Amino acid sequence: LGSIGFSVEYDNSKQALIVTIANANNLPPRDPNLGGCDPYIKLQLLPEKKHKCKTRVLRKTLDPVYDETFTFFGVAANQFTGITLHFVILSFDRFSRDDIIGEVIYPLSGVDPEEKFSTTRDI
Repeated sequence: LGSIGFSVEYDNSKQALIVTIANANNLPPRDPNLGGCDPYIKLQLLPEKKHKCKTRVLRKTLDPVYDETFTFFGVAANQFTGITLHFVILSFDRFSRDDIIGEVIYPLSGVDPEEKFSTTRDI
């Protein structure tokens, strides 16, 4: 179903978790007739589900590049390793419900909050 690239860092002085959604690659076409999709990505922090955000919709592409950074304030350093990033990749549909392409669930339990971390994960 493709992949998503993102990076994670933590700003101790601001108690902020910073997530940058870089891109997605090789997404499946949602409409076989048109061959493309209008993808965007929703991000939510688990387990609390308090913090939610989403990227802009990029039209008619299977390899969107977002380079969008989201900052979540009020995340204490001792909470960092208990957080899980939940990405949902969707295709915008003007006339009906947006199609879910897939999701990536990424726990931060093994990530060092002192270092910026970048990765690509399969959807």
